[in-house]
Amino acid sequence: MKKYDYFLFDWDGTVAQTLDIWLECLKIPLQKQRHSFTDKEIGADFTLFKEFAISQRIADIDAIIATATELAALKTPDVPLYPGVQRLLEKLKKDGKKVAIVTTSLHAQIDSLVKKHELETLIDAIVCGDDVANIKPHPEPLHLALSLLGGSPKQAVMIGDSDKDIEAAQRAGMDSILVYPDRHRVFYNLDSLQALCPTHQIINLEDICTLQGYS
Repeated sequence: MKKYDYFLFDWDGTVAQTLDIWLECLKIPLQKQRHSFTDKEIGADFTLFKEFAISQRIADIDAIIATATELAALKTPDVPLYPGVQRLLEKLKKDGKKVAIVTTSLHAQIDSLVKKHELETLIDAIVCGDDVANIKPHPEPLHLALSLLGGSPKQAVMIGDSDKDIEAAQRAGMDSILVYPDRHRVFYNLDSLQALCPTHQIINLEDICTLQGYS
């Protein structure tokens, strides 16, 4: 694997285990309104589910998503990180690498979580949805992160779990790493993600340690 100097991490579904929270929070108002969908149909993205629900002619979808968003806001402060996050970031820091979080979520959500999980000294920059005019898959958030880190696309890699992360990396002219643990089969179609040609694919974030040659 190419040795990178700048590591850009998506937050939701990559660093933090928020996808199951969103899924469960959507199920609650859906069941209350007597709507029945599989986990795969609900997925991990409120926007994509809204498009699907509209195609199914669910008239109260905005109210359902609003309720789910409120429930998720209550649960997100307790969200755990994926296994190996702390160890990986410590290894990158020790090796002199620069790290950024690049997420569509807002600073009001992310900054407190970074502090809670004691990651402040391990992360050099945080770019959120309220920092940019265009969110992923637009390359603007990645370009902003690199400017804050002082790096270039050729030296950087974007690590994420979704099509938006892979597409944003391609548009920014940098490599990408698709993180796809077994649990993500509930949320994403692997064939569709692989069709986007991520530079690398891993199961767990800790696999980056092996790929970068860390013991």
